[in-house]
Amino acid sequence: MALGAGFGMIVGPITVLAAADFKGELLTASQSVAGVLRQLGSVLAVGIFISALTGAVSDAKSASIYDAEKHIAALNLSEEDQNRINHQIAYQINHQSHPSDQPAVSKTKEKALVTHVADKIRAKTSHQMTQAFASLYGKGISIRYSFMFACICLQKKGRLVNENGRGCSRNPS
Repeated sequence: MALGAGFGMIVGPITVLAAADFKGELLTASQSVAGVLRQLGSVLAVGIFISALTGAVSDAKSASIYDAEKHIAALNLSEEDQNRINHQIAYQINHQSHPSDQPAVSKTKEKALVTHVADKIRAKTSHQMTQAFASLYGKGISIRYSFMFACICLQKKGRLVNENGRGCSRNPS
């Protein structure tokens, strides 16, 4: 929703700026070029955002698996039980699946571990995923405003050259 609002606030001024200095056939051409560039920018922005989000989620999954292994190693379990639990947790995190029908440890050990380990891992994973998305989204906002500022500056510079016929001076001499 925030992305849509941001896009909506940018599209109007860019459309007006793209057509401000043109008349006749050049006005139609400028609108066509602005539309193509807007669509191209939208496609690239979505592609870059999804690519970065995928990388951030992958990093968060790896961090969650590492954190789970660290917590499981701290428990008083046999190495065989630790390996089975680590394998099962890694599979569940990577495939977003529910626990399998075959427990990694006996029912007694499982009940003792579920409360202690699983809740910590879920909370940590949720926190890491939220942080990954929040940091990525924060970067996207700054890039959007930088691009908008650059477009406005370039448009103003172009107008000053057209009005004065020479450079960027505001006061014609």
